Order: sequence, then structure tokens, then C-alpha cells
Amino acid sequence: MITRRPALWLLVVLLFVVPVFSQRKKEPTGPRAIAVMEWTSQGIRLLPVSLLIDGKYYDATLYRANPVPMALEQDTVYEVQKAGNAIGDFTVTQAGQLPNGGWIGEGNYESDEERAKKAAAHSKASTVASKPMEPSDEPPVLRRGAPKSDTPPATAPAPASGGTAQNAPPPAPTPQLTETESDPNRPILKRGKPQEEQAEKLGKDTLPHKVPPKPPSGLNKMQVAVSDAGPSEVHPYAWKWASPDEEKKFHEATEKLVLSLVTDYAKKNGSVSPGNVEITGFQAFDLAYNNEPQVVLTARVLPARPVPLRKTNAKAAPPAPTPTGFEYYVTLVATQDIYGQLQKMFSAVSDTKHLDIFPRYELIDAVDADGDKNGDLLFRRVNDLSSSFVLYKVAGTRVEELLSVPEPREVNVASKATE
Repeated sequence: MITRRPALWLLVVLLFVVPVFSQRKKEPTGPRAIAVMEWTSQGIRLLPVSLLIDGKYYDATLYRANPVPMALEQDTVYEVQKAGNAIGDFTVTQAGQLPNGGWIGEGNYESDEERAKKAAAHSKASTVASKPMEPSDEPPVLRRGAPKSDTPPATAPAPASGGTAQNAPPPAPTPQLTETESDPNRPILKRGKPQEEQAEKLGKDTLPHKVPPKPPSGLNKMQVAVSDAGPSEVHPYAWKWASPDEEKKFHEATEKLVLSLVTDYAKKNGSVSPGNVEITGFQAFDLAYNNEPQVVLTARVLPARPVPLRKTNAKAAPPAPTPTGFEYYVTLVATQDIYGQLQKMFSAVSDTKHLDIFPRYELIDAVDADGDKNGDLLFRRVNDLSSSFVLYKVAGTRVEELLSVPEPREVNVASKATE
């Protein structure tokens, strides 16, 4: 007797599996720009990094840089983030080009905290404005752009009797569009904000104001910024440890791995033995939302102090002198396997004497570079004479480089990196 039960089960499986594949989300196409907002002694500026167009990554400093890069067009709004959380907005007011050809964006930054205070003050002012107004000696405040008036515009006087239209004043010249405005197919980065909201915000931000040379408490000197053509969801990537003991255990395991990496590096390059590990950065993320931490650790390791010789009759050669100012730089990306053991995903070791060969890496932050909700890692890669921004994709236990772009700088990076 032939049964049809297996065929029935196969049909049921197909009914559930086929819709899942048919509804699989499409790959992100952009445009989506990633940049770095930096606090300097002259103020805040924006350094473009990557631009995703039709699923491909481009150097944001070069893409359609006519007359300025698309990522730095005026009125473009970047959402400044910290570990995936939005903390404020940077609005580009103009683009500038450095002597070496690099592009930077000038503009204004407004934190969410400042925006909330302004909204509260505006709400309070609206409440006061609803009451009868009293005379005030305060001068009127000018805003960008003249408000619309109900009074009809004045017309040119009619020509006198017997006159001709040639005596009438010439009409106002028509404003000429720039090259970027004449291209109707040029993508626009606005991060989904209505034009009216941007216009109102830009009218206030274009006023000159003093910018603090240092970032506010809790923020880094460099913060990642994202500009998208459409609205995007917020995806926090910060990992929350189950207990202080779990974090301490992971911390100790990574520190041991760092010391092992530096020891191997010193043997291969004939350098001095490493001493104590000084951790300069320790951040944990859940980049794929799979409940597995990815830890990014940066550290500096000073050379070990020479062991004093025992007083004996035999003459021994004195230890080699330790180079002045010498230190090791280590960057480690690691995760935890199914057995709870630390597993290295990426590492970079260098020292002050070999930055021309082995660059050092500084973590900027985790960021969703393509809008697929998974976090990527943005680093600053520093050599002795140059630096660049490098974007990495975390795929399982592997780290793949997506894009590397030079960092626009006016000074020698070797001295800048040691600040």
C-alpha cells in the first residue's frame, strides 16, 4: 500500500519555507554616508568616510566632488551616534578643502540634550506669548530669511502718458543654479528630515557662536556620524554584562592575550621584552544581536625594566638600554566561543619605532554602515606620516575590511597620534 503522508509533509514545509525566502529583505542600496565628527581647537568639523550607493562603497571625499563631495553638500544633516544610540545632529553649512586636497565639512552640532532644552524653552515661551504682552525694551531678533507678508508687493509705476514700457525698471535677474542643483538625478542625503524642519534649524545654526575645543563629558574627540536618505531605526550595540564578575573574567582573559601577542611581536622584531599592560580602551558590543559579545581592546605596553645583575666575580655584559619613549601599541578584537573561551578575531601590534611598517589602530565606534541593522567597526589607522579611516564588517568570527580612505590632515600625524 502506497502512503501519501511524506508528500503531505513536504507540501506543508514548502508552504512555510517559500514565503520566508520570498519575503527576505533586499540588500541595502543607499545612499548612506558615514563620517566622523571631530572636536578641534578651532571648533567642530566633519570628516567624510564612506558612501553607500547602489550597494557599493565609495570614498565619500571623492564621490561626485563637483563642486563639492556629495557627502558634504550644504544642509546635509548627520546623526551623531555613540554605540548605535543617537546623541545629536551635525548640520553641514559649507565644505572646505585643505592644501593637500582633503575635504572637510564645517557646520554646527546640536545635541539631543540641547534640543530638549530648546523645546522646553519654546514651550514655555509659547505659554507666555498666549498671555497679554507687555512693552519690552529688548531689541527685535533677526532670523534668516524674511517672513512672508500679507501686504501685496509694490508694483512698478505705470509709464506716463505718451511714454513706453522702455522707461520701466528692468525685472530682477533670475538666480543661476549651481552645477549640483542642475543635476536632477543626483542623490541627496537629508536623513529623512522634512525641508521645513531643516530650514528652521539652519536659520538659527548659521549664526556665529563659540564652539568648545573639547567634547562634552562622556563623548570622545571623534564621534561617528550617519546620514541617510530615509529614516532609520536606532540599534544600540553596547553589550551589557550579566555581572561584574563576568566582565572582570573577560577583561583578564583579553589582557593575557594582549601580553602574549606583544611577546611574540617582540621576539620576531628583536624588540625589548614587554612589561605591564596598560589598557587604554575596553568596549563590548553585540553587533549582530545574537547575544554574543565582541570586545575591542586597545592598550599600550611599556618595556620591562632590566633585571639587576647579581654581584659575582664573573663579568657579565650590561643589559641593552631601553629606548627613550619606546612603547608598544596593541588593538584586539575578540569574541567568546560556545565553550566560553576567548577567541581572537583581529589583532594589530606595533611600536613607536615601527609605525612605518606596522600601523596602530584606534577604535572610533561601532556603526551600521549599510543600514542592515548589524553593527560594523570603524577604526582610525595611524602610520608614522599618515592616517586613514578603515571600515570593517564583522561576519561571525571573522573581520573583513570594507573600505579604507585617507584622513584629511594639515599636520604630521606622528605627532598628532601621540596627543
